[in-house]
Order: sequence, then C-alpha cells, then structure tokens
Amino acid sequence: MFKYFTFFTLFDANGIAAGEGSAFIGTLALLIGAAALYTIGVAGNLLKIYITPADVGTHAKNRIIYLANHMG
Repeated sequence: MFKYFTFFTLFDANGIAAGEGSAFIGTLALLIGAAALYTIGVAGNLLKIYITPADVGTHAKNRIIYLANHMG
C-alpha cells in the first residue's frame, strides 16, 4: 500500500491549507496517537515502569535499576 510510511503520510499540509476534509482525518489520527503515547509514558512513569533495550550492557542495566530505586 505505502512504499514508505512517514509523518507526512498522515499529515497533508497542502490538504489542510486547501481545507480538504480528508487531510484533517490524518491529522486527527496523529493527535490521537500522540495522546496515546503520552498517556502510556505518564502511566509508565507513575507505575515506575522503565523500558530498556535488550542489548544494554549489564553495567548500564544495573545503573538504571539503581537510579530507579533511589529516585524520589
């Protein structure tokens, strides 16, 4: 369907400037996605859930765990 899927796949600046209704649907989808990611981030912070890459070295993982346990 799409060769590339980028920010501009959903955000059609020319369509918004022209007042096309279909351009606002993509922008609405981006706003909903941003709100969802923000909510997940806030919830993760409140619940002290930290996501680290699997390839982080042991020392770095221990440092993250140490900082998480000693913050606030």
